Amino acid sequence: MFTQLEYPNPTPRKEDFYKLCNLDKTYEIFKDDFVTRIRIAHNKSEERNENLDYKEIHALTQTHGIETSLDSNPTMSNVVSTYHRECALFSTEKIIEKIEQFAAENNKRILYVLSYPAGYLAEARGKKRRWDQSIIDYINSKKLPLVDLGQAHFNEFSQFSINLKDYLEKYFIGHYNPLGNMFCAQAIQGKLVEMMDTKPVPYNADTKLGSIKA
Repeated sequence: MFTQLEYPNPTPRKEDFYKLCNLDKTYEIFKDDFVTRIRIAHNKSEERNENLDYKEIHALTQTHGIETSLDSNPTMSNVVSTYHRECALFSTEKIIEKIEQFAAENNKRILYVLSYPAGYLAEARGKKRRWDQSIIDYINSKKLPLVDLGQAHFNEFSQFSINLKDYLEKYFIGHYNPLGNMFCAQAIQGKLVEMMDTKPVPYNADTKLGSIKA
């Protein structure tokens, strides 16, 4: 069972950022922060210390509504990653709710674009499972406009006879290369035009030949 808590911005004014130049004030701001404590747990897990106390991280995750058993594995990394990921997915759903509330109040529509690095695509293809599938399902269940670039890549790759590594190298240099940027733009184009009212001139069915002047 997850719980949702909202906190005020710790640095709402420009001058508040100077607090982060002071170690004691920085500690006070972040000492109970969930992500900070998760990062500390990650660092501890990398020590691979058999004498690490698992009670603290277990208590932390239980506080945030995650029930996963801990064992005597010399590293907590996998467990901590699971905790962090589940909380990230839950908070993402809540952020989408906030976005949609804002959009409704201001007569706006949001196009959600899910973009992924090459490593994610390789892992998802290899495991035949996407770790963020719950977010995709959530967006679809709400019938929100969505462009899933991951699925777009999988659909295109199925038409190729090359291996996945060679396919990904066509589009990625860590982030998208120019060809990758074109792929992204073309994948988004259809859904974006569909949402627009009125349509841009080149996509408007009422546009007559010769009516566009340079």
